[in-house]
Amino acid sequence: MPPEVSPSPPPSHRYQRRGFSCDRAIKYFFASNAGLTAYFAEINGRCARELKRSREASAVFNSFSDQTSATRDLIVNNKDTGLDPNAEMLATLHKNHAIQKQKALASLPATPHLTAAEREQLIESIRTRDATATEDPLLVTTLAQEWRSCAPSSTRSRPQAPTCPPSSRT
Repeated sequence: MPPEVSPSPPPSHRYQRRGFSCDRAIKYFFASNAGLTAYFAEINGRCARELKRSREASAVFNSFSDQTSATRDLIVNNKDTGLDPNAEMLATLHKNHAIQKQKALASLPATPHLTAAEREQLIESIRTRDATATEDPLLVTTLAQEWRSCAPSSTRSRPQAPTCPPSSRT
């Protein structure tokens, strides 16, 4: 008679094979996300005021830029083509940009977290902005820097993701 061969016992779960458990991987995934979610909730809680102010100032400037960017791009692209700066085409583009600028300034979004003086300062800096300027208005960059200074700048204060428990080979 041939020797009896006993089959290996089936794994305890259909997705568990040779020490790897999808259950452990899923728990690891959710534990990692929970740690990061708590981390960002803590930062956003500590810096909520700065974050809202920075977002509102950026939203005002982005709204203005969205409404005037098409003509502004034409002005910037045609500025260095060697055309006379007083050429009829550039004059028409500047005139259209001024009209679009007035329309854009009339329909800016609300800013409940900015003071009235800050809002007026931002609007005035946008109103006096040259069509070929590339930098953001001073108030937008100042508020962004305030928010960055409030949030931790290095990853040393970030929570470490939990390590996956060692698998036991069966």
